[in-house]
Amino acid sequence: MARKLTTILAADVAGYSRHMEDDERGTLAALREARGVFAQFIAAHQGRIFGGAGDSIVAEFGSAVEAVEAAIAIQAELTTRTAAAEATPGLNFRIGINIGDVVIEGDDLLGDGVNVAARIESLAEPGGICLSRGVFEQVRGKVEVTFESLGRQTVKNITKPIVVYRVALDGQMRPVHVRWLAGAVQLRRVMASIVGVLLIAAGALLWHITQHAPPRHGQLSLAVMPLSSLSADEATRRLAEGLTEDIITDLSRFTDLEIIASNTVAAYKNKADAAEEIGRNLGVSYLVQGTIQSNGENMRISAQLIDLSTGTHLWTQRWDRPLQDAFAVQSELAEQVAGSLASAESSAALMASEIGKVKSQPPANLKAYDYYLLAAEANGKFTKEAVFAGIDYATKAIELDPGLARAYALRARLRFNTTHYGVDYQQAMKDMQADAQKAVDLDPSGPEPRSALAWYYLVIGRNRDAEVQLRAALKVNPANITLIKMAASVYAWSGHPDEAVQLADKVLRLDPLATSGTLNTIKDAYFFARSFDEDVAVISRVPADARSKGARLFLAMSLAFLGRSDEAERARSELIERHPGISAELLLNQGWAFERAEDKKLFLDGFAAAKLPICASAGDLAKISAPQRLPGCP
Repeated sequence: MARKLTTILAADVAGYSRHMEDDERGTLAALREARGVFAQFIAAHQGRIFGGAGDSIVAEFGSAVEAVEAAIAIQAELTTRTAAAEATPGLNFRIGINIGDVVIEGDDLLGDGVNVAARIESLAEPGGICLSRGVFEQVRGKVEVTFESLGRQTVKNITKPIVVYRVALDGQMRPVHVRWLAGAVQLRRVMASIVGVLLIAAGALLWHITQHAPPRHGQLSLAVMPLSSLSADEATRRLAEGLTEDIITDLSRFTDLEIIASNTVAAYKNKADAAEEIGRNLGVSYLVQGTIQSNGENMRISAQLIDLSTGTHLWTQRWDRPLQDAFAVQSELAEQVAGSLASAESSAALMASEIGKVKSQPPANLKAYDYYLLAAEANGKFTKEAVFAGIDYATKAIELDPGLARAYALRARLRFNTTHYGVDYQQAMKDMQADAQKAVDLDPSGPEPRSALAWYYLVIGRNRDAEVQLRAALKVNPANITLIKMAASVYAWSGHPDEAVQLADKVLRLDPLATSGTLNTIKDAYFFARSFDEDVAVISRVPADARSKGARLFLAMSLAFLGRSDEAERARSELIERHPGISAELLLNQGWAFERAEDKKLFLDGFAAAKLPICASAGDLAKISAPQRLPGCP
């Protein structure tokens, strides 16, 4: 059978049988006219119609962008014609678009690629358009419309759930149901809001919002714009960024609050219409904006809260304080927010008395905090110079503030990164464990310490121990995006792929502009859930030079499992070029451990499918004490 990868557009009329019953002649006339519109715009976008009976139309395109643009143009034209033709029944088409592998049979195309497009079309609203994730990944940023994730959808005759996106042709996002770890749940509307970095009157403001401004979503969603530094010095800029992250970390302790990832929000910084774009593109209820300016030992902070559904500035205030007061007032703010949250669910919010027990210890002084922020910047660069500089900065922070748990946690991660640059692996892991455990001892409720210890356990193959750390951290920090994305990976390795995929989906929803680091992390969830097309889509978003070893490996395997042999061969060649000694046996001896036999089998089957070495060389195993050999390896 001849096959190819192509973009499929499927469409049919919503309520066609009812239209035929009410006015058969008028419906058929309207359908002929609509088919002409489809033919016109499909041809204009280099597509072709190859199927369709009755009210259905099926077409293919060589480009996902062309397919989506054609669909948008078709729906716009049909809407215009319906409004102008009062005597003719207005037919509303649903359109679904999918990228898939299809079988070529003459002029016809068959297979799952076509079937999935039809199932996606059934999820669209009348007059609407829905896309598979593969299409979304190809067109995001290239088509000037808003996209809304509808999450994973189970459809008829398709075994695996499909991640679907809606094209918001009206620019509006629909209310969504929030899925937590136990499954789909519609959480009660709970009002809360954040007024910025040091907003002392937060409690009264939140009470006002609770009474007068219900959010658009079933759950309150919030974006915190990075505080803008009005001072020219780098230290104030770092302080502004650090305080923004600390506010988000404090707020991530509330179950009924969804916070858009700071990475995505930062893309809108300095835009004149940032509030409007964030509300439209991200579907957020409220936005916090603020500025900070330092002058010697003092600072001035201004902040405002915006209701994005109306554009109303609900609250604006300015404070003049000593710089050293920043952390004390931040703590007071967190307690006031906690005490102001109201919900019928007992677990919906931490009360003020409880948050005082779990809140991280603030830095002892600003200089230690600045060294910590410098270490964090270095950790994000992932170069040899930056890694070792980051360790130096973290060490200086610890020397000034021996109780700064997050500095130990950050140094633990940097210790692991040194193994990429010649540092002895055993010594680096010993130092990493010591720092991570010290961080947890100092701050057992903080997200950074628990995630650092979880990462240590994961890289040495103790997946269940890593899972324990993350579950403990998420109980206290349920909305922390850093913990969520790490849990998506760890849960996949520890034998919970379905739960892992739910978390990975959530990460992509809260962080649509996810960084390479985030994508390299969550790709594990889709691989172990056997969602290979989604795994390819996620890894393909990572620039080639920023892909981790695991991402390169899983890309080659996923493509091989999908039967995309040419692409799999390219991915295989790139992997071996970057990691020439890679083998299944070597990785298993380096801590790649599996909790389920079926996952280990998937791993080994992937090596075979991608035509990668199973057995390690004697030289590679000579570096490992008591190496374990696979059956059939010499």
